Amino acid sequence: MARVTYEKAIKCKRCGEILTKFNKYAHHINCQGCGNHIADFYYDTKELVANYMNADPVTIKVTRKWFKETYEEVNNG
Repeated sequence: MARVTYEKAIKCKRCGEILTKFNKYAHHINCQGCGNHIADFYYDTKELVANYMNADPVTIKVTRKWFKETYEEVNNG
């Protein structure tokens, strides 16, 4: 039996890389694919704010089955 959840993520506009997890000790979050600055993490409010010139917020469908995670982007429109 697979477990399906929907999570918020950030997608880089330059290379299309989807960021689901990030280092909570870093203030500036860069894309792992191209190095583009895509978000900022604020320690005091524990809030991740996307840089909308370089990234888009997206919803992803995460399917967990047999110790493997599969990510799919969900069309919001």
